[in-house]
Amino acid sequence: MRLGPPAVLLALASLGVSSGAHAAEAQTFEAIGRAPISAGDRVRARQRAFDEALQHVIEAAVGALLGPDALTRRAADLRLKILPRAKSYVTTYRVIEEGELEPGVFLVRIGAEVAADRLLRELADKRPTAPPAPLATATKVALCFTSEPAGPRPARLEAALRTQLGARGVELASVECGAEPAQAARTVGARAVLIAHLAPGRSEPVRGTALVGREVKLALTVVDGDGKHTAAGHGDGAGYGKSADDASDDAATIALTEAFPAIEAAFGGSGGGKTGGVTARLVGVRKFSQLTSLRTAIERLPGVEAVEPRRFLPGLPGGIELLVRGSTSSRALADGLARVAAAYQLRARDNEGQLVVEMLDPMDGAAAPSPERPQ
Repeated sequence: MRLGPPAVLLALASLGVSSGAHAAEAQTFEAIGRAPISAGDRVRARQRAFDEALQHVIEAAVGALLGPDALTRRAADLRLKILPRAKSYVTTYRVIEEGELEPGVFLVRIGAEVAADRLLRELADKRPTAPPAPLATATKVALCFTSEPAGPRPARLEAALRTQLGARGVELASVECGAEPAQAARTVGARAVLIAHLAPGRSEPVRGTALVGREVKLALTVVDGDGKHTAAGHGDGAGYGKSADDASDDAATIALTEAFPAIEAAFGGSGGGKTGGVTARLVGVRKFSQLTSLRTAIERLPGVEAVEPRRFLPGLPGGIELLVRGSTSSRALADGLARVAAAYQLRARDNEGQLVVEMLDPMDGAAAPSPERPQ
C-alpha cells in the first residue's frame, strides 16, 4: 500500500462542505487510490486501490478537521488504529472513476462522507498535565506488571523500560505488585516502584499471514516509598506476533513511546524530549511482518541493546522511525544490515548519522522512494 502526498492534497482541495474543527455532521471528501495489477489480477488491484482511496479520505478528513499538524502529531494513531478501519468511518461513498488509466495500475477515485464526530472523539488530544517532581536520588526502582486479563511477563516491554531508565542511571528490580507495591519496593531497597498495567484488546488474525494482531492500552504509574502516586503516563499501541501474548508485548512496546514521556521527569528526564540512540528511518514498509523481521535483524547486530518504534513518517510511503539503542553507530548498523540485505530485501546506508533502510518492493523489484526524495 502506498500512501503519498498527491492524493492527500487532492482530497484536501476537494472538500465538499465546511471543515470546521468542531463540525459533527458527515462531511464529503474526494480522494484517489492506486494499486499495481499483479499477475493480471484486476479484481484484487481494484480492491487495493479502493482501500487506499478510503484511507486517503480519512487522512484528508483529519487534516481538515484538526488541522495539518494533526497528521504529524497523531500519525501513529492514524496508521495503527484509524486507517486499518477506514471504511468504518465512512457513512456513504460513490465511485467517481475507476479503471486501468495507466498501464499496469488500477485507479479508483471516490467521493465519501465521513463521520467527523467519531474521528474527533478517537483522535482528540490528551490533556497535558503538570510534570511530576523528580524522585529524590532514585537510583533503584522496583518494576512490576499487571494486566487484564492476566498474561505472561512482557519481556520486550521490560527490556525497553530497562533501556530507557538505564540511560538515566536508574536500575530496575523486578518485583510482584501485590496489595502494597510500595512495600514490595522497600524489600529490594528501591525508593519507588514503577507499575506497568496492560489492558489488551481482542486478538485477531492478520489476513494472509500466520500472525495475530492486538491493540493494547498501557498505563505507567510511579509510586514513591510512602505509597504516594507521583507520576502517570498512558499510551495506546497496536502490535503483531505469532501469538496473542507476543502481539500484546509488541503493542505495549509501541505504546511505551507515548506513555513514557509523562513519567520521564520523575527520573530526572526532560519529560518529552528525545533520548540518546541512533535514529533509523524505514521507507517502503508494506506490512507489519516486514517491520517485525527487520527489528529482529537490527536487534541481532553487535552493540544493539533495544529497538524502539517511535512514529510514522508522514509524506513517505511506508515510512517509520525507530530508535536503536546501544553502543553502536549508524555506519556500523548500515554495514551490518548490508550483509543480510538480500535475505530481507532491503538497502541500508548511513545518512549523516542516521540509519536509512529502504525496503525493496517484491512486486516490481524497485527500491522504495528515498527519504531525501519523498514521492
